Amino acid sequence: MFFEYESIGLRKSCLIILLLLFGVLITGCGEPAKTYHVRSFTNETICVDGILEEKVWKNTNGESSFGFPWQKEMSPRTTFRAFYDEDCLYFCFSVEDRDIVYDKSRNDEMVLTVEDRVEIYFAKDKKLKDYYCIEIDPLGRTLDYSAQYYRNFDVDWGCKGLKTAAVMTEQGYNVEGMIPIDSLADLFDETELSVGLYRAEISLGPEEALIEEWISWVDPKTKEPDFHTPSSFGRFIFDGVVPIKPASLK
Repeated sequence: MFFEYESIGLRKSCLIILLLLFGVLITGCGEPAKTYHVRSFTNETICVDGILEEKVWKNTNGESSFGFPWQKEMSPRTTFRAFYDEDCLYFCFSVEDRDIVYDKSRNDEMVLTVEDRVEIYFAKDKKLKDYYCIEIDPLGRTLDYSAQYYRNFDVDWGCKGLKTAAVMTEQGYNVEGMIPIDSLADLFDETELSVGLYRAEISLGPEEALIEEWISWVDPKTKEPDFHTPSSFGRFIFDGVVPIKPASLK
């Protein structure tokens, strides 16, 4: 009886240890990647003008789970939508903003670094060895650049075939964009794409000093505000087969 009891106790102890180890492994893997399902629509006519009146936008999945990762306050509302057809990925942001900051007097793309803007990043791998960034201001102007982790930027890069537009609304502004599928071909993992969605919320303080607040689709769990980190990315999952052809972002 003693040996039988000892054997049962040993088995229980081993089982507990295995369960604890499994829990550690699961915890170490972190939270599951946040996902957005990109629906496919064909034979839709889209005018990239920022107005968002086309019926197809109402049939897309609306993603509004954006927030301030580094502040306790609730962020102003941001809604993202996207869909694709046989040629292009279409996307839009609808932004609530009572204090839209932009500088119409400048034409250089670096002006976006001091403006309200939305941002979309595409990564080639989970370590951000190569990733590509598109930032769009309330006038539809863009700052697009390639990057390598950590913060090694190439502002001379431009996204081939990118089209963007924006309009002011009573609530804030809308941004609409289109990217040829072939321009993203190197980044796809079958029907998935690693993507970051962000927003720079800029306001003016005393003496027009810039106040910068940062909104993200995914909480990267970093101590300081930082979009350029693997933990800030989620996943796009495309319905069906993505009609990509061999291409290069370089």
